[in-house]
Amino acid sequence: MLERADLSKIEKELKIGGSGKKLDNAADFLILGSISEFGRKETSDVGVFSRVKKQETFAKVHIRIVDVSTGLIIYSEEGKGVASSEAGTVMGVGAKAGYDGQLNDKAISAAISDLTSNIIENMLDKPWRGYILGYEDGSFITSGGKSQNIKIGDIFDIYKKGKQVKNPQTNSMITLPGKKVGMIKIITTMGNSVDEEVSLAKLIEGNLQSYINSGNYSQLYIQPGENR
Repeated sequence: MLERADLSKIEKELKIGGSGKKLDNAADFLILGSISEFGRKETSDVGVFSRVKKQETFAKVHIRIVDVSTGLIIYSEEGKGVASSEAGTVMGVGAKAGYDGQLNDKAISAAISDLTSNIIENMLDKPWRGYILGYEDGSFITSGGKSQNIKIGDIFDIYKKGKQVKNPQTNSMITLPGKKVGMIKIITTMGNSVDEEVSLAKLIEGNLQSYINSGNYSQLYIQPGENR
């Protein structure tokens, strides 16, 4: 998860601290949301000796997940939430219900919670992908580490990115499937935080000498092998 709402404040603090660090991490997905429905109603149940007043708030939120690399909406769903409160009196004794402003927030919170598990499950359906960052002392440096469940001995397939072609029917760019060009085996992981984590790997299949000579690995990516 990357913070964007208060990005200017974070960058200001970094400048004050003189760290010189730039926040240039790009997100894989954008979550765009809006409140598509909101309502409130009050009902009363009046008996001979009692009176009950109930306040109920209803909210519906719409969320879309956009794949930043393609600009396509990969997931869209609505969530519903209801919050209510009631108070009553018996023969004039009891609490009287005033306007409860907190019900608005509670209903919206419930609607968002209704979506959380579905969003997580949908994002996990997309295959994990990592990248080759460099080559040093006979080992490839790859992105990811312990926090992404990468362990010593894991084997990853190396793919060359497929070509991008334009679909005239939708006027959008489509990336063709990648071509497998090799396999690597993780020999160690390092890094103290998610941003700093990398792994070292040995090539166990394929020939990547042309990429090593050029130092350009932008066309390569890695995905879990059959042992994962």
